Amino acid sequence: MRPTPAAVLPLFVLVLLAIELLAPAGLLEYRRALQEDPDRVDFQIALERAMLNASSQHLDQARVFEVRGQLEDALREYRRASDLMPDDIQVQLEFGNIQLLGGDFDEDVDI
Repeated sequence: MRPTPAAVLPLFVLVLLAIELLAPAGLLEYRRALQEDPDRVDFQIALERAMLNASSQHLDQARVFEVRGQLEDALREYRRASDLMPDDIQVQLEFGNIQLLGGDFDEDVDI
């Protein structure tokens, strides 16, 4: 028997939260390593990947909140994703869409 999406969603959210708690530590480590040796291309690539992964995790969490109708929580997660990947057009579009849904017209989103 296959579980329903509603039954799996709480577990999915817990996994995302656990990953979110671990991701910032990796980002800090790569940033520190780059400060000590800014010419290390492998550190630069690792940091970029860690930022992309963290941004994706925030996007996933934002989408969960959005589906649940928790627009303020979704907006917070989209903002976090946007802070990590400010040049990612998909992040910016979804961030802008949730702002429109929530009636938040005060903050500009650069695209």
